[in-house]
Amino acid sequence: MSSWAGFSDEELRKIQTQRPAPSSRSRQQVQREKALQLAAPEQPQRPPSQRPAAGANSSPNRRRAKFWGTNPDVKELDKEEVEVREKTRLEQLQHEQKMIEERNKRTKALLAKTIAEKSKQTQEEAVKLKRIQKELQALDDMVSSDISILRDRIEEASWDYSALKRYEKAESEYVTSKLDLHRKTEVKEQLTEHLYAIIQAERAEEGGRAAGADAAAGAAPPPRSAERQTLPRAVGGRGRGRGAGPDCQQRRWNGAF
Repeated sequence: MSSWAGFSDEELRKIQTQRPAPSSRSRQQVQREKALQLAAPEQPQRPPSQRPAAGANSSPNRRRAKFWGTNPDVKELDKEEVEVREKTRLEQLQHEQKMIEERNKRTKALLAKTIAEKSKQTQEEAVKLKRIQKELQALDDMVSSDISILRDRIEEASWDYSALKRYEKAESEYVTSKLDLHRKTEVKEQLTEHLYAIIQAERAEEGGRAAGADAAAGAAPPPRSAERQTLPRAVGGRGRGRGAGPDCQQRRWNGAF
């Protein structure tokens, strides 16, 4: 009995002493009847004179109690029966213990398997999470790069727009200046023609005056020497007073503009 795993000899003895009585009364009666049948041939045959009276022990319970109280073989059979029952009970307990151990083993194996699966699933989720974090970081880097490129392009476009506006403004100023120059050139030409006409009119008037003076002087011509001295002085005075002719006036006008 000491070889039974999980219980010591002292615990087995306690189990044997504390074992409850069998609850099945009919089974105990059947076993006792079998014991009586086995022990009946060994009993000595009593003579008819020694047989008790019919009314003395007529009750089967009393005879059975007397038989059980006086026969040592029946007691020995009861001990064997108790040992068989105890052995059966111990085997049953061993079987139950084995079943419990097997169930515990299966439970432990199932728990270990579940823990391993959960651990594996956790590791896979951790790897997946790391991969997702790497992808998000890569996307963040790409977005940052795209934003910097867009900023550069926006800045370049703003510079181009500013340059275009400056060019358009310069072009507009150039066109305006050119138109103003053309207008002023036309005004200059008109004024030059008008001045030239005035100069021609003055020259014609001076020519008419000179011709009238010559005609008046032809009636009484002065001395030749005096004429020579007067004419250059008069012509020279006119030339100096009027700007030395229309060509000189034209050059002065062109220089002023």
